[in-house]
Amino acid sequence: MVELNDYSHLLSRVRVLVVEDDGMVRSILVEYLESWGFKHIEAANHSRHAAKLLADEKQPFDLVLSDWQMPDVDGLELLRMVRRIPFRKDTKFIMITSQVPEERVKVAKAIEAGVDAYVVKPFKGEFLRQKIWSILGWDKASGGGSDAA
Repeated sequence: MVELNDYSHLLSRVRVLVVEDDGMVRSILVEYLESWGFKHIEAANHSRHAAKLLADEKQPFDLVLSDWQMPDVDGLELLRMVRRIPFRKDTKFIMITSQVPEERVKVAKAIEAGVDAYVVKPFKGEFLRQKIWSILGWDKASGGGSDAA
């Protein structure tokens, strides 16, 4: 297993956008990221705010953690928007959602739209960390692969 400190120089440069309408979940996600050493974290409480940030070329984001279920624009539409923006084509995207009966259909739609990983609530912080490390290419030896791809 790769230690967190092995990537401290990279963590200080990665820019993360957390998109979550539930304030408590958003705070938990930000706390996890900070505890792992991420220094540049922006949090959006709804997808319209996130869309505005992501459309701005001056806002450099390397990773988006987005809830699926949000009031205005859901996470899938946000993902599709990100994938249509040429300067965001390499932005890593993790979809976070609750367990629902139609989960397989949702996963298939997210994969089709280009999601990098998929996390189902509730989840442990270590599981999310492994997903992030995996899609950033930092944790190949630990087997922290994606459910989505």
